[in-house]
Amino acid sequence: VSAGCVGVTVLISCIRELKAVPSTLMRPKPPKSGKRVFLENISAVWNRLSFLSKVTVRNLLRYKKRFAMTVVGVMGCTALIITGFGLKNSIKTIADKQFNEVFVYDGLVVVNSSYSYEQIDRALDDIREVGVYMQAQLSEVTADKGDETQAVSICVPDKPERFEHFVALRDIKTDERLYIEEGSVVITHKLSQLLDLEAGDSISLTDGDGDRAEFKISAISKNYAMHYVYMTPDTYYKGFGKAAKCNVAFVDLLENTDQEAFKEKLIANDEFYGLTYKTDSSKGFLNSVDSLDSVVVLLIACAGMLAIVVLYNLANINITERLREIATVKVLGFYDGETSDYILRENYISAVIGILLGWGVGRILHHFVVMTAEVDIVMFNRSLVWWAYLYGSLMTVGFTLVVNLLLHIKLKKVDMVESLKAVE
Repeated sequence: VSAGCVGVTVLISCIRELKAVPSTLMRPKPPKSGKRVFLENISAVWNRLSFLSKVTVRNLLRYKKRFAMTVVGVMGCTALIITGFGLKNSIKTIADKQFNEVFVYDGLVVVNSSYSYEQIDRALDDIREVGVYMQAQLSEVTADKGDETQAVSICVPDKPERFEHFVALRDIKTDERLYIEEGSVVITHKLSQLLDLEAGDSISLTDGDGDRAEFKISAISKNYAMHYVYMTPDTYYKGFGKAAKCNVAFVDLLENTDQEAFKEKLIANDEFYGLTYKTDSSKGFLNSVDSLDSVVVLLIACAGMLAIVVLYNLANINITERLREIATVKVLGFYDGETSDYILRENYISAVIGILLGWGVGRILHHFVVMTAEVDIVMFNRSLVWWAYLYGSLMTVGFTLVVNLLLHIKLKKVDMVESLKAVE
């Protein structure tokens, strides 16, 4: 694509130049003639503009292609920066949402299946640091619809009435609290999208033993990592024809509990194999996405180079083509600051318009990148935070100011004698 764009651009330029006669090519390109602009027909606005403002408006509309290219370059710069910061936030925040808003338990205990359900219950009762606990079966099953299959974790709590202490199920549309109902299941959002399921549909599950069952979906809950299906023990029994076997226990600890000491105490009991704290799982997930920082830096660096190259080159061409005009206004008494303002004000206006358009393009690009980058087991935060717009705008303004500073230095060096040189 890049080679094609460059090749077509060079071809069009060559064809246009080769059509000209030699005598025309030997002469400097004459500046475009000034024309009346539409604002001049609105006297209430035009008459209130200063002389420099009127000149700026006319020059912008006199070089329409250059103006459009500058706006597009700045727009692309702003959109890329917004996308970079938005992508970082979209991925980083799923850990907070999953492990603070959805998973609200403190720890997940792996129990020794050689002990009975009652023995595990008594062992948890005897540990004074445990405030609330709930045993559950947490196992891998396969969900399918047509040719589409997904690996799913099925969660069957022994006491559904305690479930809200450990996992907060929220409706994807209304954000209302959901409850596990008898005779139906609750599935997570990304799973419903992948299998094209809605509340009221049925989902087919196949467990590790090859037993297959169908369940009615009562609701779809918010979730950001992995796929889950939640159901009561009776629903599980009616579907698979066998009782659920608890292999984990969710625990909430009392305040000021020493987590390391509690973990050692728990593992000392033969009834338990191990303990995973929710905070450890969250940190592990965040560490796995730390490499995205380099992606964000790369996007911002590329966006900055795009803005600097586009703004500097177009403005430099503008200065070169209008060298005698610039020298003339200096002869007429313009100070260096006024001369720079005479030329560079066009850059500022183009940058502002480009930034505003970049907000819209950045929003679209961010949504596209997030949707494309998602894998099957993860749902990114698809909302674009306000500070991505702010940082994108401020950094683009910064790049514009750097370019204008470099051009101001060049404008100061323009020789006033140039205005006396005839084109002939």
